[in-house]
Amino acid sequence: MRQSLLLHIHLKFYPRYQESIQAFAVDIYYSCQEHGPDHVRTAPSYFHMGRVFQSYQKKQDRAEAFYSKVVSNVIGHFEKTSPTSSSSSGGGGAGASSSSSQPVGENGESSMDQITAVEAEEVFEIVKHIEDYRTKKQAEESDAMWAKGILEAQ
Repeated sequence: MRQSLLLHIHLKFYPRYQESIQAFAVDIYYSCQEHGPDHVRTAPSYFHMGRVFQSYQKKQDRAEAFYSKVVSNVIGHFEKTSPTSSSSSGGGGAGASSSSSQPVGENGESSMDQITAVEAEEVFEIVKHIEDYRTKKQAEESDAMWAKGILEAQ
C-alpha cells in the first residue's frame, strides 16, 4: 500500500519537478547572460534551482551545490563593493581595469554592480534560508550519527 502511494505521488509531482528544473535552468541562463554567472543578481536564480533540488530527496547534494554558488556570489559582491576592499588594494583595486573589454559583473564596479535595497533584502533572506537549511541538515546528520553510535554500542 505504501509503495503504491509513493509511486502515485512520484508520478503526480515528477513532471512538475522536471518543468521546474527546465524553467529555472532557463532563468539561470538568461541571468548569467545579462549579469554574468558570478554576479549577485544571479543568486536568486541559483537559489530557486537549489530549492527545487532540495524538495526532491535524492537531489540534496545538488541543492547544496547551488546554495554554495549563491553564498559565493553574495560574498564576492560584498567583498568587491565594500569600502575597505577598494581602499586596501593599491591603485584602485579591481575597478582600475578596463570594464569595456570584460563582461558586466566580472570585474570593476559599475552602476550594474550596485543593488537596490529590495535586492539586498532578498539576498539576505535567501542566505538566511540557506543557513537554516544547513543548520537543520547538520542537526539531522548529528542525530543520525548519535543513533548509529548507540546502536553499535549495544
